Amino acid sequence: MASDSIEIAVKGGWKSSRFAIALLILTILHHAYGAAIYGTPWRLHVAFVAVPVAGAILIASQSRGASWQRIAGILILIFPVLLIGLIEGGYNHLLKNIVYFTRGAAATRSLFPSSLYELPDNLLFEVTGVAQFFLAPFAAMEGVEMLRQTAFRGDSPK
Repeated sequence: MASDSIEIAVKGGWKSSRFAIALLILTILHHAYGAAIYGTPWRLHVAFVAVPVAGAILIASQSRGASWQRIAGILILIFPVLLIGLIEGGYNHLLKNIVYFTRGAAATRSLFPSSLYELPDNLLFEVTGVAQFFLAPFAAMEGVEMLRQTAFRGDSPK
């Protein structure tokens, strides 16, 4: 019986946060791939943050309490949307590729130093990086919906 309720809760949390969780999984895979192909193990740091954040989002989003739903919405908007989607996907990959393919390597290096960034030389790495940006709006809608649904609802006593 307890395992059935856990399964239902996880499915409910997954349904309301599937794009955010998918974005976090994509990010982990993207960074692991980048660490392997570029010999930069420091890229794996994202997994140590993304895994607990994904767990927290799943747990909070499946909760019936409005406060937990708000926490899930805020976590989604801060981590997967802002930090991963906009900064990692938008700036670190989409903008980098636009600059590289329109202005060349020298202009790219002026904005994206070689100590932290790779010039676009691996299609899979760049596609998964840019995909983070395009997945972020769907995750943002999930986070906003969680906040909207709880805006006028207080926590009910348990």
